[in-house]
Amino acid sequence: MLKFYLIQAAIATISIVNAETAYTTFKVIHAPNYDIATGTVTNTHKMGVRMQGHSQIYLLDNSKSIDGLLYAATLPVSNVPYQYVVVDKHNQLIETEPFYRPSLIDSGTLNEFYGRQDAVKQISAQQLPRITYSYKDQNKDALYSEGLDRSGVHPMAEVPTFHIKTLANDFKTLREKVLEDIGINANITRITSKSIDVFNNVKIELSGQTSRLFKKLSYSVNIGKDGDNLLNGYRKFKLRSCATDPSYLREKMVYDILDAAQVPTAKSSYIRLFINEEPQGLYLIADNYKNPFLKNLLGSTNKKYKNGGLFQGSMQENPLAVGKLQLGANLAYLGSNPEDYIETGLNMSVYKVQEEGHKDGKHPLKSLIKFIEFIHKTKKYNLEKKKDLKKVMHSWDKKFDVSLFLKHMVFEILMGHNDGYMGAAHNYMIYQDPDQEGRFIWLASDLDQTLGNTLISPRSRPARTRLETLDRYGLLDNMTSRPLVNQILQVKEYNERFIQIFSDVYYSLFKTNAISNHLFFLKELIKDDVAWDKQIEKIRIDNFKDNQTVYQTQLNQKVLQLPLGHDFFNRINMIDFETAVDGTIENHPSITSLSDWFRETSDYLQTFISGTNV
Repeated sequence: MLKFYLIQAAIATISIVNAETAYTTFKVIHAPNYDIATGTVTNTHKMGVRMQGHSQIYLLDNSKSIDGLLYAATLPVSNVPYQYVVVDKHNQLIETEPFYRPSLIDSGTLNEFYGRQDAVKQISAQQLPRITYSYKDQNKDALYSEGLDRSGVHPMAEVPTFHIKTLANDFKTLREKVLEDIGINANITRITSKSIDVFNNVKIELSGQTSRLFKKLSYSVNIGKDGDNLLNGYRKFKLRSCATDPSYLREKMVYDILDAAQVPTAKSSYIRLFINEEPQGLYLIADNYKNPFLKNLLGSTNKKYKNGGLFQGSMQENPLAVGKLQLGANLAYLGSNPEDYIETGLNMSVYKVQEEGHKDGKHPLKSLIKFIEFIHKTKKYNLEKKKDLKKVMHSWDKKFDVSLFLKHMVFEILMGHNDGYMGAAHNYMIYQDPDQEGRFIWLASDLDQTLGNTLISPRSRPARTRLETLDRYGLLDNMTSRPLVNQILQVKEYNERFIQIFSDVYYSLFKTNAISNHLFFLKELIKDDVAWDKQIEKIRIDNFKDNQTVYQTQLNQKVLQLPLGHDFFNRINMIDFETAVDGTIENHPSITSLSDWFRETSDYLQTFISGTNV
């Protein structure tokens, strides 16, 4: 805690100090010297604090702070409502917070953020309840514990501040070469309501593909291995811009629902992001599945745990693509050699090796190809024969966590994840866990195009069954070109388990007010920061201002050629936060409000589980 103060009567001298006055430390996060109009950092403004009923301004200082965004002073005042203010170099008042904060009777404030009344939201956090599963033999499934605690990484009721500090020219290069995969070195300060952490030797990269076309960029953060240079044991994160989601809540809601489903998954929370004092806005920070995440989650009690192979289905299905790339990462068997999965002319593979497993001299894709071959070979079994059925189920359970995968497929349907495996044959990870004798497990990723945020039109033909009504985007229509789903659902018991999971989800989440309560809590948590983000949007730099030809080509390929691409692009920044969460969105088929999406899903789900016609 800082133990200094500077008192300056900037406007008038009114004494409020006496011998009985206790001292209080005021601390506020702000970037008063970032000039929104010019996009530059000046040195002309200062921060101060003013007590209600008094015009005297006490200056705050950042020179002795761990981070230049944090202004503080210990002052001989207490038990008086107060507000933070901005003054110019002559100590003349420029701006004040539009409210007074409640009086303090303790020795100091939390690390507060300028313009936000609560460092920690006073509304009680409404967590989603755990989903209870009722299908038989569920105890045979692999059990996934919470692993290494992530509550310090993802606090429930506050929005921490991340300040990335890097060389100005490096950050400029990152923006100018937005389509290239380059990394820059940086330091990061993380400021929560009660703590300040500094991380050195951090690598910052741009993240995503389509997201690079928007002014508000997404980033990957890789904290170096130096000493204890970790955030509660975790080092790698994605900073998601939410640029195409006016609610800012869809990806967060899906991660929270997957967590409630008790599947191994990334978690997420919100941050306020600054880079070299320049405000970037409100971001969703999500765990990256790369090391040490999987060890922390799956092997946290095993000191000798070493990561297995982590593979990403990275190329989406595209009939206009070249050769093998047309299928996307649909897990179809193309041959036993790694070269069979690479389009030679372009040297592109539909599967990326994100982490290599045990190094035995074999190509790192070999183990995944063996699994793909196994999927293909299950076609030879006659599942009407008990002997074949028993054999194929034994083989599935040994090689793959089927129940976990079925849960993911249920949520791809319920959450409308039409950019995942079922819809576009990509945006997933598959991990070979050495602690389960090399058994593969499924991991969901890149969940922004969910819950009614879509580039794909809903099914055009009328639904013929209750399940088709629930499956609004016709994801199950793609089964014949999704070998993993197709082969698993040929097994009657797995198919019954799949149907049962829908019922379990309904009674655990949708029959109660769990979803609406959680949605309300998250909306209250971020609404002020959404307004702040919208102000920043007006002055964000156009990363393609000098290269419109490249921009238009990329936009056509990644967005506009898709069925709802033009509407998806045109409505960005056109729908307000309240409408995106609780309203009804008209004339924009590429997006549905969250309240409408969940209400419709609940109705369809209730109808589905009440009948036998699937």
